[in-house]
Amino acid sequence: PSMRECISRRHFSLNWGRLKNLSQNPILVDGKHVLRNCETVLHSNSKIAFARSGGEGQGLQNMVTFGVRVPLDVIHTGFVHSAYVLDADYSLECVESTGVEIAAIGPQNRQFSVDAQPLLVGRDRQRHVFEALTADASTRVFVSRSHCILAKGKLTNLSQSPIIVDKVHIKHGQRISLRVDSEITMPLGHIFRDGVPQDRLVFRVRPGRKLQEILGY
Repeated sequence: PSMRECISRRHFSLNWGRLKNLSQNPILVDGKHVLRNCETVLHSNSKIAFARSGGEGQGLQNMVTFGVRVPLDVIHTGFVHSAYVLDADYSLECVESTGVEIAAIGPQNRQFSVDAQPLLVGRDRQRHVFEALTADASTRVFVSRSHCILAKGKLTNLSQSPIIVDKVHIKHGQRISLRVDSEITMPLGHIFRDGVPQDRLVFRVRPGRKLQEILGY
């Protein structure tokens, strides 16, 4: 029973990868004290310790320690899971386009941000991006005017053309969850080899500022 005294009825809260101390008792996260009503960022493998004060001059005694563990299928570098990413606060960055030198294109013309509002993606929606990323109009027409929609961490295909997300073919009307570093491939032609379009645009999901802090970018 004396050990349980160091754990309050409402000891701390967890929200968006952060721990907030709600207790008068001390909490240590990765060896650092978190005072009452203060927050700290968690990472994969962070250590959360509850401790009972040993009295003046005696420091902290009787540690109870928990480790943060994130399943491998939802882990990236640091602490994140798919629900997180993906409500908002991320961007799509083009990392490959057939016939185009991506490194020569400025960031404003090869990526776009996703916030809390649903985002329609297509050649008429982000005209400057798709004009910069496609070699000519004959390949650009394979990107529909409204190609897909991004909302609440999910991609829905609005086009008759398939969209490939992490090697999974998404047909018209189908939806798939995204994660940090998901690859979204848009075909720029009819020729496929082993399920991969010969001509293609490839975007990668990048974390926004809040996620970068948690991921340690």
